[in-house]
This record gives sequence, structure tokens and C-alpha cells, in this order.
Amino acid sequence: MKLARIFAISCRSVNKIITGSYLGLPTAIGRNKQEVFQFVKDKFWRRINSWKNKALSRAGKEILVKTVLQSLPNYVMNLFLLPKGICDDLQQIMARFWWGTKVDGSRSLHWLGWDRLACHKHFGGLSFKKIRQFNIAMLGRMGWHLYMNSNSLASRILKAKYYPNVSFLEAPIGNNPSYVWRSIRESQSLICDGIENLFSIPLRRSSSIDLQFWKHDKRGDYSISGKLWSISSTKNRNFLWRLCIGSLPTRSRLCSRHNGTMKKPGPNWVKLNVDIATNVNSGWTGIGMVVRNEMGSFVACKISRMVGLFSPTIAEIMG
Repeated sequence: MKLARIFAISCRSVNKIITGSYLGLPTAIGRNKQEVFQFVKDKFWRRINSWKNKALSRAGKEILVKTVLQSLPNYVMNLFLLPKGICDDLQQIMARFWWGTKVDGSRSLHWLGWDRLACHKHFGGLSFKKIRQFNIAMLGRMGWHLYMNSNSLASRILKAKYYPNVSFLEAPIGNNPSYVWRSIRESQSLICDGIENLFSIPLRRSSSIDLQFWKHDKRGDYSISGKLWSISSTKNRNFLWRLCIGSLPTRSRLCSRHNGTMKKPGPNWVKLNVDIATNVNSGWTGIGMVVRNEMGSFVACKISRMVGLFSPTIAEIMG
């Protein structure tokens, strides 16, 4: 009732603020951070499900990932540090969306991991975001504000409670800290490194000969990737990128990937590799088996199909 009178709002609104969320942000954060920030994953799934019936090219998916999906958690990441599990799940959701799914609903082959896709385009990636690092970078903006604007209201409140005698760069975690302060303080090392690098830049004392640089690369070196991203068509850029990094499903790439996962058996042994595929619409489970000798040469194979949907373990045993 006191809060309702002070802020001139209804008691129902006060209860909602204390136990739920306010302005789209959680107000009470307990030990189970995964459950608290589950709503961020739900936003991702709802947005992706709204695109399921649209025929999207790989280039179109790239644009949607960068302009829509990666921007969905920005509002939350401005103030809170998302758990690593949530960050990994968000990256996995985006990867599945970008690589696509097959007609039967099964997952398509992921030719590259998210770490490689998150590399800069000049270094063979697609400049996707690493959610965890980007989250810390956004919190660093708040940490920089606390360091540079010590007279602001937020700075004075946090300084009085957590670091009254030092600056933000030396601020300890404190006793019983709030999750907001824990999140902002996570960017402390980032701010320290940035300031150290800034003051370590030497001043220019002598003139030197000007050099010519390749304009499509920040380092000034000529590279195929720099030339690649100067092409105007997004679809052509995406196709050439997949060609350069070897993620097109050509016969040679599929064979090399397949052989890389099937190891040869030991001397005087044969090896049986079993794989299954399910078709939800038709209700069939397909089984494929290959036998190879110690040289890795083909010995025998079998293909069968069963009525019904089975788990991979059960289907391999029945095969």
C-alpha cells in the first residue's frame, strides 16, 4: 500500500512489479536464472515460427538473423547478463534457422560452427554475433557511464552502496549484491582493458612514407573475402562465401565429411555402421547399414524400412 501511495499506482500494479516484470524486464531474479530469462528464448521461437511458411533464401535468412533475431535480446542485455546456457541456446536456435531444415522436418547438416560464422566477413565468417560477448559489450556501455559520469543519479546510488571509496574500475562485488550490479560489474575487465590499450598508444614523433591499402580490408591487405563482399548482390555474396569456405554440399565435400566420421576397424575386424531416418508424415522409419573391413573397403550393406516411428537406439537394435 505504501508503494502504491508513493508512486500513485494501483496495488495490482505493485504486485505485478514485485512478482513479475516491469517494462518488459524481470523484477525478481532468484537462483534459477534459466527460468527467469526463458522468455527471451520464447521470443525467438515465436518469431521463427512466424517465418515457417515463407520460402526464404540463405541470403534472406542471413538478413533476418542480423536485423531481427540478434536484436531481440538487446533490450534485456542492456541491463542483465544472460546465463551462458541461454546464450548458447539462442545461438543454436539461430544456427538451426540459418542452416535450415529438411522437408521431413529433420535438421540439416551444419557445415560450420557458430564460432566460425561469428567471425568477421574479412576473415571468412558472416559477422554474426556471439551473444555472450555482445551482452558483456552492451553492459560495458553502462560500466563506462558509471566510470565517466560519477555525478549521475545511477552512479551515485551504486557508488554509495558498492564502491564508496574507489572508482568503478576497482569496485568489488560487495555483500549481497543485486543481479543488476553483478551484471554491470562483469564488464569491469573489459573497461580496464580498453583504458589500458587507450593509454598505451604511442604518440607519433616522426613522419613516415604513406602506404597504399586495399580499401575492402581494414588491415589493408588484399584478400578474396574483401573482394567477395564488394559484390552487390546478397545472394551472390552468400553463394560465393559458401563456395570459398567449402560448405556447399558437393559430392567431394559430402564424401570427405562422411569418411571423416567413419573410422576404420582394427586388424581382423569388420565394422558395422548403422543410421536411421524417420518420416513423420508417412509414419515410416528407414534403416541403413554398411559393413567395412580393416582396410575401410566396402563388404556388404542393407537398407530396410519399418512401419512406425522409433527412437534411434530402438531402431538400430531392430535393424
